[in-house]
Amino acid sequence: FFSKQKTAYDISACLVGSEMCIRDSSSTKARNSQNAVILDNFGKAYSIPIHKLPSARGQGDPVSGSINAQSGAFFSGVVAGTDEDLCILATNAGYGFIAKISDLQTKNKSGKAAINVKGAKPLDPKTIKSIEDSYIVSISSEGKMLLIEAKDLPILSKGKGNKIISIDKTKHAAAEDELLHLVVLPKGGSLKLNSGKQHFVIKPNDLNNFVGTRGRKGNFLPKGFRRVDSTEVIVPENN
Repeated sequence: FFSKQKTAYDISACLVGSEMCIRDSSSTKARNSQNAVILDNFGKAYSIPIHKLPSARGQGDPVSGSINAQSGAFFSGVVAGTDEDLCILATNAGYGFIAKISDLQTKNKSGKAAINVKGAKPLDPKTIKSIEDSYIVSISSEGKMLLIEAKDLPILSKGKGNKIISIDKTKHAAAEDELLHLVVLPKGGSLKLNSGKQHFVIKPNDLNNFVGTRGRKGNFLPKGFRRVDSTEVIVPENN
């Protein structure tokens, strides 16, 4: 487990049915004075002061004790940072935008509108350090991948955003295709794809084959790695 530090620690989210518990662990780096922003399936954002979170030794506290989510809500992810830090909000329909974490904060326990879902599901928010020096990687459940410049996405306080990767509406409605993974990749970094017990690392030169225009369908990943379970970003030590 991870124990709290004096100046900063990590927080994690764990889903239990439709409930979310949060604690200090390994998914989102944050400071004790900041708020954790939680996103639900209706596209609403909620704020919880991090200093009120329990330590990593327990199972965490249920979110329902701190917010008033509407009936049927479940939670897709958590993000934290300074007021000027940025994150990417996106849905599995392939749309998204960049938002300031400060624009997602709210004192209202019932939350505030953040991303327009309209028949889609929000993905786990991703923090982004540098818009100019980052790619946004999209991987669909069909096994296609597209890299676009992060600067090609708008910075909004709320809304639907722009099309990141093209997901066929008919296939999406039939649950045959969706945006499955969204990754912020620093330029010069490599991307590790985990598929079952196997993994495959795509180095920067090979990643260029997947760089394209926002809203395109992307290219198929190598055979055997089109069902991606998880991804890892590998950044050179000098970055």
